[in-house]
Amino acid sequence: MIEVEYLSKHYGSIAALDGMNFTVRPGIVTGFLGPNGAGKSTSMRVILGLDKADSGRATVNGKDYRDLAAPLHEIGALLEAKSVEGSRTARNQLRGIAATHGIGDARVDEVLHMVGLTDVAHHRLRTFSLGMSQRLGIAIALLGDPAVVMLDEPANGLDPDGIKWIRELLRGLADEGRTVFVSSHLMSEMALTADHLIVVGAGRVLADVSMSEFVSGASAGSVLVRSPQAQKLRGIIGADGVTVTSTSATELEVSGRSAASIGEIAASAGLVLHELATRSPSLEQAFMELTNSTVAYHGDSGTAHHAASTAAASTSKDPS
Repeated sequence: MIEVEYLSKHYGSIAALDGMNFTVRPGIVTGFLGPNGAGKSTSMRVILGLDKADSGRATVNGKDYRDLAAPLHEIGALLEAKSVEGSRTARNQLRGIAATHGIGDARVDEVLHMVGLTDVAHHRLRTFSLGMSQRLGIAIALLGDPAVVMLDEPANGLDPDGIKWIRELLRGLADEGRTVFVSSHLMSEMALTADHLIVVGAGRVLADVSMSEFVSGASAGSVLVRSPQAQKLRGIIGADGVTVTSTSATELEVSGRSAASIGEIAASAGLVLHELATRSPSLEQAFMELTNSTVAYHGDSGTAHHAASTAAASTSKDPS
């Protein structure tokens, strides 16, 4: 179990953590979500004793990390996959770390196989791709067979097969009763993997709920309607609290009415429906809705197009 109790951490005038408070429990996959600068990495570094909080406490299985007698057996972590000595081989990197805890070569070979690196175990780490380095980092995290596993962006650099593999690995670790804490910006993967979410922004916890509660608590979904008589239907389903948008001549997107209600209205009016599909809020939509006000860096999606258009206009006016 990981317990974070009212952590505060400032870098100058910037509050990286502002009373961060949460518990990560065993037996489930807990997703750690937040925009850039929200405090995710700082929280993980404090948990591992790499950064010192100004106030508050973070413990692993009831102890500060520095007080753990054999840390690799308590918590396995991946924060920076590329922070290794490039001249070493994958196997020797693991053997060196294993030796600090009296872990034998058999376990080294076991985790190499587990992460799919057996065939490149004797390759120099400088030759590893980002995806291979991620797999090695996960092998290091699992080396001591820890009860707690904490991974920061573990799918970074992995191909589709690798992403599927890490998803199944995390689920398997949780099913074994371990505490699994994973940070990721891949919302589609979090939606498939996490049971519980801790969502942070501006150094504070914004939500600490189950995945289902988080998504269902977002703004209501919509209903996609396809009909050759879409515009006639649009005229009779409108009401207070109902929003109807035409996405094409034959398609409508309706918010504020259920699919059943729309179907009954269409049937009463003798209108043909080709499709009637409920669109539930996605994890991404729920996340954006909650964290939008805490995002530190907003880009202008129209900037590149505007710049290109301006350049094209200038070129067309250039007599040369």
